[in-house]
Amino acid sequence: SIYYPQEQLIHPDCSNKEDSNDCLYDLMEKEVFKLLNQKKKLNLLKKIKKDTLSINLTILVNANGKIIKESSYFRINAKKLNEKSKSSLNGVIRALPIFKILNRKTAPVISKHFLNFQYAILRAHDEIKLEPIKTQKKYTGGTIEETPIFPGCENLSDTEATACFHKKMKNHIKYHFKYPSQAVSQGISGKVYTIFSISQTGKVENIRVRGPHLLLEREALRILKFLPDMIPGKRNGDPVKVPYSIPITFTLNKKTP
Repeated sequence: SIYYPQEQLIHPDCSNKEDSNDCLYDLMEKEVFKLLNQKKKLNLLKKIKKDTLSINLTILVNANGKIIKESSYFRINAKKLNEKSKSSLNGVIRALPIFKILNRKTAPVISKHFLNFQYAILRAHDEIKLEPIKTQKKYTGGTIEETPIFPGCENLSDTEATACFHKKMKNHIKYHFKYPSQAVSQGISGKVYTIFSISQTGKVENIRVRGPHLLLEREALRILKFLPDMIPGKRNGDPVKVPYSIPITFTLNKKTP
């Protein structure tokens, strides 16, 4: 199987530990906690209403176990803290050593390593503290993600399938696009932001639209309802729901009927 056994990253400080996965998770959790527990970082949490801070780390390494910096990143569920901490968190990534790799997957298969941390935001007398929450989502090894496949994009590499998906989606929108006549007569234009999910069975579901006018939103919704069933995305071989966001632009010009 290309999925199992999972690719494993062994941190040099964890090579002699009984459970190297738990060791890596604990090492990274302490680094993140130390960084976020600085007073200037905690001050950014005072206006945040969330009770829990979620931090996700994605790691990719090359064949030699060296971090691929441009593909490895942190994401925090607090937008302002995420922006203000990006440089510091990237510093944590840059400081990571060369890993030993077990069960290395060969190209074109790519393993991503996800570590998820949670901290409770505690408030007392205008002071903010973070307390680690022990989560069951421990690191177990690399994850192989496969994007949903648009009909006609089968038997391609992951990169080619993704490019084909976007091309097919663009062609679909172009083919079904009809500028609402009422919007034309009223001079209504703008961009409609759409969000939808491709389910575990490949169906396009939960379509949501947001734009400058109801007429444009209805047309964007109509276009997306014509989307065909897809081959679902997978995570380590198991079908998963995948969210997508695609803008549809309505531009008035002399050629608009």
